[in-house]
Formats: sequence, structure tokens, C-alpha cells
Amino acid sequence: MAAGVVLGGSNNASALFEAAALQIALIQSSELSPPTNSEYFDTKVQHIPNYDPAIQDYEDAPVAHPKARASMQRVVIPLLEQAAALNHSEALVTLGDIYTFGNYSAPTNYSQALVYYERAMAIQTHGHAAFMLGFMYSTGLFGEINSNPAKAQLYYQLGMEAGDPNALMAMAYRLSTGMGCPINCELSLVYYSQLARMGHQFLMNNQDQIEPNEVSFNVKIPDFIGGIYGRDVSETGDSVVDSKKKILYDFEQEYNIDNLDRKIVAKFFHALDEYDGHYSSPKNFTRAKELLEECTTYGETLVGYRTPSSLDINDRYRLSGCHALLGHMYFKGQGIQKDVERAYHHLRASTRLYNTSDALTDIGSLYEEGLVEERIPNPQQAKEYYSQAMAIEETHKNHGSRHSGRSFYKMARALIKDSPAGDIMTSPFKDYIVKTMQKAASKGDTAALVEYAEFIQSGYTNGITKPYSCYGTSIFMRVFMERLHGVYFPHLSYALEQLSEYNYKNALLGFSIAAEQGLDRAQVSAGWLLYQLDNFPVKKTKKFTPARVSSAMKYFQRASDQGDIDSTLFLGDLYFYGVESAGIFPDHGRAFNLYHVAADARSPHGCFNLAYMYEYGYGDANGTVEYHMAKRYYDLSLKYRDDIYSGNANQIPTYLALLKLRVKYYIWGKKSSFDSEQTSWLSAFKKLAAKEKQETAARKESEIADQRARQQHEGTNGNPEDEEFGIIDYFLLVVSALIFASVIVKTIVQQYRLFRNRRQANAPGDANNQQNANDEQPQPAQREGWNLNGAGVEFRRGNFEFQFMAL
Repeated sequence: MAAGVVLGGSNNASALFEAAALQIALIQSSELSPPTNSEYFDTKVQHIPNYDPAIQDYEDAPVAHPKARASMQRVVIPLLEQAAALNHSEALVTLGDIYTFGNYSAPTNYSQALVYYERAMAIQTHGHAAFMLGFMYSTGLFGEINSNPAKAQLYYQLGMEAGDPNALMAMAYRLSTGMGCPINCELSLVYYSQLARMGHQFLMNNQDQIEPNEVSFNVKIPDFIGGIYGRDVSETGDSVVDSKKKILYDFEQEYNIDNLDRKIVAKFFHALDEYDGHYSSPKNFTRAKELLEECTTYGETLVGYRTPSSLDINDRYRLSGCHALLGHMYFKGQGIQKDVERAYHHLRASTRLYNTSDALTDIGSLYEEGLVEERIPNPQQAKEYYSQAMAIEETHKNHGSRHSGRSFYKMARALIKDSPAGDIMTSPFKDYIVKTMQKAASKGDTAALVEYAEFIQSGYTNGITKPYSCYGTSIFMRVFMERLHGVYFPHLSYALEQLSEYNYKNALLGFSIAAEQGLDRAQVSAGWLLYQLDNFPVKKTKKFTPARVSSAMKYFQRASDQGDIDSTLFLGDLYFYGVESAGIFPDHGRAFNLYHVAADARSPHGCFNLAYMYEYGYGDANGTVEYHMAKRYYDLSLKYRDDIYSGNANQIPTYLALLKLRVKYYIWGKKSSFDSEQTSWLSAFKKLAAKEKQETAARKESEIADQRARQQHEGTNGNPEDEEFGIIDYFLLVVSALIFASVIVKTIVQQYRLFRNRRQANAPGDANNQQNANDEQPQPAQREGWNLNGAGVEFRRGNFEFQFMAL
């Protein structure tokens, strides 16, 4: 239907809306260009353009689908506007979505979207429209509209009452944190329980198609470039999952496998990539099946002339994995027709090569459902297989399991079925059922997470496991919902899709919706899109509006409250340095508190920053320099980094900071806790070379540091004699000063003689002076030093002087 055509009659609005929906379907099928390759998100996150308030978008924002945009503006939007003029509620909401999400590359207009959503709500309560209005008023869309917390709370409440799950989740999170309302954990738990039951029902109805290893779109986008602070510095766990092809490459590099192994391993990992999908590629069960069949066929030729035990362990493990996954696909009918006989064949072949809990659990399920042998359910045989699978998981011999905790969940469910009337309370195995379900949940089985939470709420766990708080119970449900991100958080896939097309504004929208619903990773992503630092110098300095920086700080604070240490540190940096372009000035008090939170969580980075603040007097309201507290936290930074990286961390910056601290003591004569030889400047370099730790000295130093810390907070100075340095320290200082002075004097004298001799050599008609100058200059063959096997590497006394001067 062409734009501008107006139909007569009372059903005009519905006809116009249906015509618009038909046009949208045509755009979806024919005018959307193929998606760009989003595999390399690092290039899209490495440098995020500046946000321009004048155009209310990021600079140089591209149009991903120009044909689709033209059709939307020429045909679809006019049809919807005609329907909206006739007060068609769905047309109004659809227009609101188009102007909010930029559907099919339509231009966004948040102010216009707000008008359409409010008009829809004026006609009748609409759950989705209410949620979007709540979101808009809560965030203010980062300065593009006026925020209104009271209206946000009202619309979220209306959306929840209308049955919108997004609004229900937002309300649950707000009640659990006291955001815009008093904290009410009990009511929050009621809402989370409602949401969890919805998801559990969906999981039970679709369990053959939902797998625990699906790539999660719940990521922190800084992790695509190594985290907020870069690789080996960021401390929060990586949320980005590597593709199986990259894992294969790393595996080959580590084990240097030969050509025979490579064929098996390559097919196995390639099949996993197709089976699980990735950020840029959807699942492809058909291709996964083809690769797994190639893998198993090739493996059978190997086993044909060799016993399984004679195969290399890597061959056996990967071949077992190919059989197990192919058997699982036949069992569940994933991309192929269900075939339990083939499933059983491949699962048995897998266990003959290498026992894994995945294969054993699937075999147990076949027996429990009566799909093998006599075709009669055999729960006893099933439980024997589940027990074997559990034993493998318990003894940590199940590396690479794709269904961690699944065997425990299946065992618990089998025992519940055996209970009289299926009632756990009447089962003689009640305690064992509860503990087994708890183990399944702790290992991460998706269904077990919500079912164990229901155990807690029903009182089944009383007297069997430790009591759980309201907040602790809700954690199980929140993790369950994060596992089913495709059901609960569809905005995350939208956000990554938009990010892959360099549409940062729409990506921010998707992440911020999930952030408002409580996802800590989405909070980091939203905060990073609002305010980020470039990892390399750029010609044009970024400028940030106060509203966007303020919103970023709120998101980082919420992520920090949920335990994201990098967010805590980054927020501390924001307060420490301020953001001049946004009119945000440094607040060292808040920075100090945030660094202290990170340090209390055993963060090396947090300890280092806290030590720096003590060293320069930022940690005290009076601006007092506290060297002994600085030293204490530098030492803790060393210790925590050693604990995290098992002694392989780069500690040079911290050692240099300790050395600088010692030098400052000598210059300004401050009393501080430097009495331990282990952390003197000389031992710092010894430790760099040998990493030898003296446990007795370390314990003594810790006791002294703790004592002084208590004295500092109590307002006492302790015994002044305790602050004195040892005699050896003063001796080394004096010797070093003498050597340093002699080197300077010697260097000056040599330079003066060289200058004088050159002047004499250049004097005209004075051959004797020329000869004398040549005699006085040392020749290469006469210089003192050592030459390594003629390699041209010489160590000379003159070099030592230079090196000492550099130090």
C-alpha cells in the first residue's frame, strides 16, 4: 500500500497498521544487508567516537541499511502515523519503538518516542509502553530528555501490573537495592520468584534445544580489548568467550601436536564452533553434525587397527568428545531427526574411549526414559550411570564437560520421582536430595539454580544446609535468569548487533536497559559507552557532557556495588582526576574510599593507588603525608599480585615505588616503617632477581605494620626508636653517597682532561702536543674489561660508572 492512502470506515486504523506490518516484513526479508563481521569487536571498542550533543549522536555514525531506512521513512512510518492519528494503540507503541531503537535503520528521536508512548498509555495501559516510559524517565536518556525518578517508579509499577516481565525485573532490582524506593528484599524476592518460574517453565518446554554452553551476550565490552585497564592489569574476570577456533590455535601452540592429532582436534573444535555459535555467527547444527561425523568416521579408522588404549590421550579425549556430542544431538534431535539407537551407539563409543560425565549422564537419561534395550524405564540403571558421572565430576577428571552439574541434577530429580507422591519431605533420601541439588546448583546447572532456590523458600533445606539470607536466595534466581539471557534480556543481542555496525547510540540503549534491570556486566558496558578513555593517543581530545559522565558514574557505582573491582577502581580514578570537560572536579575523599574498598577486596591495583594517596598526602583530610601507611599498602600490592599470578606478575612498578619512597625518606627525614631488610631498596632489587622470601621476616614486618597502622588510627606515634633504620642501612647510604660523589668527580676530571688534550691537539704547529694527547688517550686494546668469546660484548669499568650514574 502506498503512503498517503487513507481508507474509509471504522477499521481504518487496524488496516493501516496491518499494511505497515506487511511492509516491515518485506523490509526484513529483502532490504536488510548482511550483517557486518562482528567477530573483531576489539576494533569497534578500541576507539569510541566522541558524542556530539548538537546532533544527539556519536560522530560519524554510519547508516547500516540505507535501503531499509528509505523504505521506513517513505512507506512504513507514514502508514503508522495515519493509524496513530486514529488512536491505534499498537501503532503508537510501534512508532515509539521505531524512534527509540532505530528499527531497520530508521533515525532515532527520543523526544518523539516519548510522546508516542505517553499517547498509547493515555488510551489504555500497555505493559511495554509503561516499561519504556519508566526507563526513559529513570535515565533521562543521558541528557536528551528530563529525568523524573517519581515518574519512572510509577511507570515501572504500571508496567509490572500489566504483566510486562521487563518492568517486573526492573522493579525487583530497584527494591533489592533501594533505587528510587525503600529497600524491600522480601518483596523483591517475590518478584524474582515470579520471573524464575516463567523461565523454568520455558526451560522445561524447550530443554532439548537449550544448552548451557550457548555464547552469552551478557558481556562487558571493555573485555574485547582486555578489560578496563588492559590485559594483565584488569582484575575482574573476563566476560568474553573465545571462539573454539582460537582455542584450537592455542592448543596447537601449547602442545605442538602432529598432523594426525591436528585433524581430529581441528574437526572437534570446528564442530563446537558451529554447535555453540559465537558473537558473529548463529548456531549451525547441520554443519556441526557433518563435522562430528567426519571426526568419528576418521576415529573409527584409527581404532580399526589399534586398541583405544594405544591411542594418544589427546586423540582419545577428542574422539570421545566427538562421539559424545554427536550422540547428544541424536538424543535431543538437535538439527536432525531423533534417533535413540544412534545416540546410544555414539554415547557408548564415547565411554569406551574416555569416560566423561556428559556421555554417562545422557546414557543414564536414555535408561530413565526407557529408550534403550527392553524399552522399559530402568531408573536403577539410570542412577548407576548418574553416580558414575558424579564421581568423575567430584574427582575433577571431567575437564571440558559441557554440562557441569547436570549429573547431580538428574540424580536429585530421579530420587524425587522415587519419593512417595513425589514429595521430598516423605523421601528417606531427603537430606541426600537436598545436598545433591545444592551441589548441582553450585556447579552451575541452569535448572538446578532455580529449583534449589525453591527448596530454600519451601523450607526443604532447614537443618540440612546452612541458612540462606533473602539476598542469598535471590542470587540463585538472578544467576538463573542470566543463564537464560535470550529469554530475559533480548536487548543484549540487540546491543551487540548495533555495536557490530558501529551504531554506538543504539548499543548504549540496549546495554542500559539491561543495566536498569540489574546486570552488572551491562552496567559496565553502558558506563563505558558513556565515558571511556582511549588506550592510545588521539588527535582530538574527547569532551563529555555532565549528564553523560554522571550517568556513567552511576552505572560504574552499581557495578561496583555488585563486586566488580575494575569498576570500583575506575570510579575511584574518575573522582581522583575529575573530568574537566564535564565540569566534574576531583574529589580525593571519595577516591580514597573507593580505593580502600578495592584494597579490602585484596586488589593489588587498589592497594597501589591507596599507597600513592598516602604517599602524597591525599589519604588524610589534613593532607598529611603518611609514608609508613604508603609502604604498608605497596607491600600488600606486591603480596596480592603474587597471590593472583603465582609469582609471575610484573612487580617492577611497585618495587620502584618502594625505592622512591625510601629515597624520599632520606631526603625529607620522615620517620616511617622501613626497618625490614626485606623491603629495603637493596632487597627490592634482590627480590627482583631471585624472588626469595624470608617467612620469618615477613611475619615480623606484618606485625610491625599492623601495630603502626593501629597507632596511626588511634592518634599515637608509637615508640620513636622503632622507626629508626638499622646500622647497615646507614652504612650502605654513606658508602653509596661516597661512591656516587667519587664517580661524579672522576667523570668531571676525565671530561676536563679530554677537553684540554683535544684543544692542545688542535693547536697549529704543535706536533708534540698532538703526540702527547694521543698518548694520554686510552686505546681500545689497552682498556680494562672483558670480551665474551670475541662476540663484541665488553664489560668495562667505564660502563659501570655510567650504569651507576643512571641508577
